[in-house]
Amino acid sequence: MTEIEDRLDNVVASLAIEGMHVTESEKELARKCMLHEISYDDAVALLIEKYTHE
Repeated sequence: MTEIEDRLDNVVASLAIEGMHVTESEKELARKCMLHEISYDDAVALLIEKYTHE
């Protein structure tokens, strides 16, 4: 397992403990951030867009 996958698994596990589910698309977005394929600001903007529109 790569370092990025290990980190992502730890984050997902921590969120699961808090009762939060992480979708595959959210995991992929996090991977892209960690690989510097997308900025964190752009990722946050995408998530805000996703969760604030009806």
